[in-house]
Amino acid sequence: MFARRCCSSVGWWSKNQKRLMTTSKRVQDRSKLKRVHDLEIVTEKWKIASKVLF
Repeated sequence: MFARRCCSSVGWWSKNQKRLMTTSKRVQDRSKLKRVHDLEIVTEKWKIASKVLF
């Protein structure tokens, strides 16, 4: 019985997750900046690794 309630609550979350996501421009900009920052870090790490390996 407990497992059934657990799964039903997960189902509820996945059904309503899209509705709860924000469309705020500020939040979107912050997310974009984070992705760009992460990409810059990976690019720099690849430059260093490629110099060492090749």
